Amino acid sequence: MSGGLSIGRIYRRDSVSGVPQWTWLINGISAPPEVMNTAGKAADFEGADAALKENWGKWLAWAKLEENTEVVTTMPLSDSADPIVQEVPADEQSPPTA
Repeated sequence: MSGGLSIGRIYRRDSVSGVPQWTWLINGISAPPEVMNTAGKAADFEGADAALKENWGKWLAWAKLEENTEVVTTMPLSDSADPIVQEVPADEQSPPTA
């Protein structure tokens, strides 16, 4: 996940040799092959997860973007309730009003 966007998937596939194979892919974006891979295979989940994250980072750099999630505290209408804290991607935040 990146903010609230599901950027990819990791699947476990059983091979005929009995050794599991992990396949990862990134959804909804594209870039030239010299920039990044949008899919690949790994021997274990950790390798697939690392490859997915590495290639997501390559795409962000190529697209001149960055992950930017800030924590925003919203006060409830009632003074007796606790504040509600949630993560909101910076690009979805409203500018302050005067």
